[in-house]
Amino acid sequence: MDTITSSVPSHHTSKCNCEDCFINLIASQHLAPTICNKLYDSKKEAKFQQGEVLIEEGKNIDRFLYIKDGLIKVSQMTDKNENRIISIARPHDNITLLTFFSSEKYLYTITALEDSVACSFPYQLMLDVIKSENEFAFGILNMISFASSKVINNFVKLSSKNLRGRIASILLDFADNIYKNDSFDLPLSRKEIAELIGMTVENVIRILSEFKKDGIINIGGKSIDIVDRQKLQLIANFG
Repeated sequence: MDTITSSVPSHHTSKCNCEDCFINLIASQHLAPTICNKLYDSKKEAKFQQGEVLIEEGKNIDRFLYIKDGLIKVSQMTDKNENRIISIARPHDNITLLTFFSSEKYLYTITALEDSVACSFPYQLMLDVIKSENEFAFGILNMISFASSKVINNFVKLSSKNLRGRIASILLDFADNIYKNDSFDLPLSRKEIAELIGMTVENVIRILSEFKKDGIINIGGKSIDIVDRQKLQLIANFG
C-alpha cells in the first residue's frame, strides 16, 4: 500500500478523534479554539499491515506522523548501501520529529513491524502553527529534544556492550517495555536484529543458539521464552 501522504487512498485513512493525542494536549493548552479545531479537522488516521512502508527515505516531507498503535522500525541506508535500523518506535513515539525542521525530505524509512495505526497532520499546517504560536512551538521543541535524546541514549547504551550484551538487552527490552511478558513473538528477523545492533546475521544466530544451549531462553522460530531472567539480565548489565 501507499505511504501515509496526500496520495493515500481515501479508504485507507479516516478522521482521527483520539482524545489522548499528545498534539491535542499541547494544542488545547496553548492555542486558540479556532486554531485547535483546524488542527483537529486535519488529523488523519491510517492502518498499516506488518511489513508495510509508512514513509520512504528520500521522499518529500508532507506529513507530521506519530504512532497510535503497533510497532515500527526507523531505518536508514548507510554510505555503504547497507540498511541500519536506527530505532524501534512504540505508540505515541514522535517518529518524524527528528527531521521535521532539518530537511525537506525524510531522512529515514519507517516500516510497520506489526499491524499498526498511525496518525498524521499536514506538514505545512503544522509548520505554520509552529511559526506563529510560540508556546505551542516550545512544546514541540521539548518533544524533539526528548525524541532525539531517546534515540541517542539507546544507541550509546547498545554500542557500549559486547555482542552478547546487546542481544540480551534487546530481548529484555521487548519483554519488559513492549510485550510486558517473558514469552513473546520477536517482531524482528535475525537480519533485522543484526541491523539494529550493528553485527552480522551469523553472530546473531550464534549467540541466540548459545543462549538456548545455556538454558537462558527457548526459541521456536520467532517465539521467544525467557527461562533464566536473572542470567539474561546479568549479561545485559555487564556484557
